[in-house]
Amino acid sequence: KIVVHNTPVAKRAYYAPWITQNAELFLSSRLVQFFSRLSGALSSRNKTGPSIAEIFDVSIAALEAMGKADQQRGSRLVVAWLPTREEYAPSQFEGMRVEILGELRNRGLEVIDLVEVLRRQPLPLVNSLFIGPDDVAAKYPRAVGHYNKQGSRFIATELVAELRETLGRDSRPE
Repeated sequence: KIVVHNTPVAKRAYYAPWITQNAELFLSSRLVQFFSRLSGALSSRNKTGPSIAEIFDVSIAALEAMGKADQQRGSRLVVAWLPTREEYAPSQFEGMRVEILGELRNRGLEVIDLVEVLRRQPLPLVNSLFIGPDDVAAKYPRAVGHYNKQGSRFIATELVAELRETLGRDSRPE
């Protein structure tokens, strides 16, 4: 079963409405930009994080372990790539998505990629599936770009259809 909770974005109160509503203005100030660059430069001198290759390897290994654990329990892990609005058009990150999903398939995991489903839709429909900067929900921090109610319904419907095909059994959305 697919169960959707708190979509498109959990509706919770926020503490500083003026700052939230004017975040772009605040973040664009020269003083904030200066301190952001300064703190980034200082922290990057003191830390070395994992490389992209290490993150990739650990992520793939974690999903592979989850797949094996599910198999031992008699269930199947299915990894779904849910598209963002930006993925409607191919970009420089296209190869990364293809490589990640290809590696998962090579390791025997079930994969559903809904990017092509999104790309088959007309642009006005695609634009209507995501919270835009002028939408009421955009007042919540980082809400822009999330699926809206229509988008969640669209993705859930497409995901159920793909799951039925992938798993070969009747799956009904809740």
